[in-house]
Amino acid sequence: MYSVLDGLDTAAAATDDWRELDNRTNAGLTVSLHWSESVDRVRVTVVDSKLDRVFDFEVPGAQAHEAFTHPFAYWAARGTDTTRRPHGELDSPLAGNTSSGAYGRS
Repeated sequence: MYSVLDGLDTAAAATDDWRELDNRTNAGLTVSLHWSESVDRVRVTVVDSKLDRVFDFEVPGAQAHEAFTHPFAYWAARGTDTTRRPHGELDSPLAGNTSSGAYGRS
């Protein structure tokens, strides 16, 4: 199964200690749920292989299941800040500049 961590610098991933808790793939979308023990934060990452785009956002732990199950609805309902970037430029699914706006817009 595909993971957004595939092909990443493992030293950088280990430094941040983010763990993939779950992932699912359907219709060209891969949704992953990550947790960092050291900072006790949860993040959802969506990879759209059809559009070659990635976005991710942090969620409160109590809302992790909802955000993982329905990431677009969760994000849209809350105006959540996201990190969006072309999939090829993904150096870490857990770092980067955050911006808000509609998914897929540059």
